[in-house]
Amino acid sequence: YEEQFLMVNRLSNLVTLRSDIFTAYVLVQGWRNAGSTITSGPGSPQLVVQRRAALILDRNAVTSTNKTIDQLRVPTE
Repeated sequence: YEEQFLMVNRLSNLVTLRSDIFTAYVLVQGWRNAGSTITSGPGSPQLVVQRRAALILDRNAVTSTNKTIDQLRVPTE
């Protein structure tokens, strides 16, 4: 994953010097039996689904009347 986004990281390090452009990485996981204390076998916690997203957020155009942040979704697969 890190290798796949190496170029985005380098780009975001350059553009975030202004503090108005940020890179956001999101990882959402879905677990079955997440509250279980069983460590293995049936009934133990299991990772069911995992989704990743990366976004470049640009707030250069934000003003007191325009609260919209521009978003550019970066392909993750």
